[in-house]
Amino acid sequence: MKRMQEFNRDRDVMYLQSLFSSTSILETVGVERKETRHSKFFEWLFKMPEINSVNVNSPIMHLLDLLIRRDQEQCNVLDDTFKRDVIMRNAKIEINDASTEVNTKGLKFKNKLGKIDLYIKAFEQKSKKKIHICIENKVYANEHDGQTIKYYAYMTGENVEGAEFAKEYKCPTNKGDEKIFVFLTPSSEFEMKKRWDKMCDSKYYIRINYQDIVDEILNPLVQSDTTPQSVKDKIEQYVCTLGIPGGGKDVPDTQLSKTIMASNGEIHRLAKQIFDEYKELIVDAVLQNKYKDFGNNHKPFLINLLSTINQQTTDEETYYKTQFLILRLSGKNNNYLVKNKGKFQIYIQNQLGLEFARLYCDEKLPKPINNVSGTVQQLNTVFASVKSVGLFSMSRQRNQKHQYLYDQIYDGYDIFFANNIWGSATYLPKLETFIIESGLDFEIIWK
Repeated sequence: MKRMQEFNRDRDVMYLQSLFSSTSILETVGVERKETRHSKFFEWLFKMPEINSVNVNSPIMHLLDLLIRRDQEQCNVLDDTFKRDVIMRNAKIEINDASTEVNTKGLKFKNKLGKIDLYIKAFEQKSKKKIHICIENKVYANEHDGQTIKYYAYMTGENVEGAEFAKEYKCPTNKGDEKIFVFLTPSSEFEMKKRWDKMCDSKYYIRINYQDIVDEILNPLVQSDTTPQSVKDKIEQYVCTLGIPGGGKDVPDTQLSKTIMASNGEIHRLAKQIFDEYKELIVDAVLQNKYKDFGNNHKPFLINLLSTINQQTTDEETYYKTQFLILRLSGKNNNYLVKNKGKFQIYIQNQLGLEFARLYCDEKLPKPINNVSGTVQQLNTVFASVKSVGLFSMSRQRNQKHQYLYDQIYDGYDIFFANNIWGSATYLPKLETFIIESGLDFEIIWK
């Protein structure tokens, strides 16, 4: 009780609560998670004449610095001379235009047209080189229908597999132009480091996140003495929008929709400080029934707090623990936080059994297996304390809806593991006990 009182009266907690509760313009009209609205903000940002003069502190120079940094980390697709000129500040770049929802006129990819979320045209004054920046903006998920391949083909005129060029197609770029492709996501820094090569289909796209936009473009503009106050106010309102978890009936039920898109440095510092100070209380409030009311009464604040930390951390343990707590606060109660061979993972109940069975087979079964049926019988005997009959099988059984009830757990061998029983109060506790007694490097951290 004393720690709860201290938490309630903590000045930093109260200050952060006031910041989280401030309403942004986009939230007021219910479009804080509409991709087109975010793209429109960037269109405004790169067309605003007051801040887009040709100088080293312009939005386009901040964007190029960001893209060069991420390109060096990821794929090295940018021209070396161009990168050097930007870094050395030899480049003098002006914005010609910025447009949203640009149609891929004259090109279909796998029989579908497309719209480029944001297309920026710029010009380097010394070399007379044209610069084309094509941005695919994803708020909720990764791409679909090969969008990045489609837009790459449209911007370059390259005849990639699946592209259909009509007679009226006219390539918007010329040979020698600088063509830059960008995939923008709200994914956290940890996810960016871990999954950048799996976020979109085209290998030519540089992956950046909304936190990059805040840290390397928006914050420098707000801090600059040359930025008009009216522009600073709009930027600060926009950053406020990014710090609000998504919600509402039209919002997809995904991890990205439940967490923030980005936050400013002060909020992140305060959030981490408060979490470090009250970590034990927060964990107990979310996971333990004895503090359930406290956790429920602070739910919106705790989701914001945890999302802010989760968004910027690069530490694996912190990332998965904060993500697990966010899921639990969002009503996802069938998850397990697991350490599998030293790596943190979050599994739903059927994944828990499946991943443990895979590890058990990898660690305990010989390769090659000469007698598969005998091995299946042996596994059922070993796991008899979990389920006495039929936990393992040589067939992939189906139900009436043709969904798999079993998953293959041992590559190259027809050994399957039941994945449809772990919602049962009968089997799940027995599995948890068996996992502990197995001695394998598979530990349930939280449930």
